[in-house]
Amino acid sequence: MNIVENSLVLAGVDGGSRDVTIVVGESNRRVADAFHGKSFKEVDKAFGGMPPFTPFVKKIYGFKRLVNQFPLSVLARDWGGFLNGEPVVLPENELVFRSFGETIPNREMGEYMMNAFLRKDSAYLKFGKLDDNIDVHAEVVEGSQRLTYFRKQKIDPNGKVMMRCKFALRIQLKRALPEVNVGFLDTMPWTDVGSGGFYSMIKAVLKNHERYHYSKSCNYIIKKAECEGESNGRFALEQAYNGGENFFKYLNYWLVANSNHPYAKALEEHRDLSTRGNLFAWSASGKGSFWNSMVYIYNEEKVPRLIDLENGLAFVQNITASRARELASEFGSNVYRRFYGVSINLRVNKSDLFGEEFNEARKAAVEALNMMISIYREASFYIKEKLPADWEAFTEGHKILTGDGTEIPDLDKCGAMMVAQAISVDPQMFLDGKGSFAAFAHHRMVGEFYNG
Repeated sequence: MNIVENSLVLAGVDGGSRDVTIVVGESNRRVADAFHGKSFKEVDKAFGGMPPFTPFVKKIYGFKRLVNQFPLSVLARDWGGFLNGEPVVLPENELVFRSFGETIPNREMGEYMMNAFLRKDSAYLKFGKLDDNIDVHAEVVEGSQRLTYFRKQKIDPNGKVMMRCKFALRIQLKRALPEVNVGFLDTMPWTDVGSGGFYSMIKAVLKNHERYHYSKSCNYIIKKAECEGESNGRFALEQAYNGGENFFKYLNYWLVANSNHPYAKALEEHRDLSTRGNLFAWSASGKGSFWNSMVYIYNEEKVPRLIDLENGLAFVQNITASRARELASEFGSNVYRRFYGVSINLRVNKSDLFGEEFNEARKAAVEALNMMISIYREASFYIKEKLPADWEAFTEGHKILTGDGTEIPDLDKCGAMMVAQAISVDPQMFLDGKGSFAAFAHHRMVGEFYNG
């Protein structure tokens, strides 16, 4: 029989800190009536273990919500037997009882109450399904319960009482888990590992856990890479999960991979680094901050298209400072336009220098939008003419799909390949960074396959 050593973290009764409160004689009317003016022992004897209220039901949690905190090897060690039908002991579980002095007048009565709640076939406490969906046999390990804390009001003998107890719980599946084929993990990930069918899936994964990798950043499990092509595919897959297909994201990757390109310096000068979004701002002051920007261009929730950038360019190109003021309110305001996946915000003010500053910012925005459109057109041509052959070489012919079985979007493929190739040329340059780029560089430096 296996014992889950750190069960207060890995599993146990209820979630969070495991402080599971049982309120006796306080909130539930039938419970309060049964205990009114009586000690717990009097109630226990009067009803013969069959109290006139429904037993308290406490949930049991397994490791379903904690996969991202523990290696698959640890889960296999602690839970592999359980998933195959063997019993497992969770040695650390906590219950907190809240009541009144007339029901629990002293520590001895508290221990009596604790033992009554946790004895075999208790009429006061039942355990529910594991993670609310797996039927299990659950019983307290005999002799494991102990009262670890007892506090009673000193001023009022019948005042509030709080006590805490710990105990070990033995659980076992009532029915065998169905067998699941996880062959699809060779080419695509199992996403949202907290969804339905979790235990059947994780059972199959843990049988050969050395073969699989869990991505903490993207929350999926997939077969580990066994060659450079698969390693490249894993890197591209992770980039695809980082926001999905999006030109503004692709532009960020383009800037990383083309830092010496003439366009790169011009775009970086007006890039807004103060937010997490993939957006660009142009300001007469050159500070690139939202509140100082005369022209602010950013990505909406919808995927920006080439036509969106072109429409945005036409709008910025043709608007004048005087027209911007006409569109704004008399007190000074912003002029906002949205072109599907691209939004433009013109900040208008009543300053005497507004016209001069606005024209300067507009000129910079027009130039940069032309650069962005040029990059987008170049990417579109590459996708049409060269991407299939280059992607085949990049992945060495190994198929890689997203979690829903579809291909990685083309822009994500392009961005991932550009960055991967730039990192491979000089991985040392990327080691001091954070996230997947630095991780990929590290794997390149030490000669390991990247998984995420």
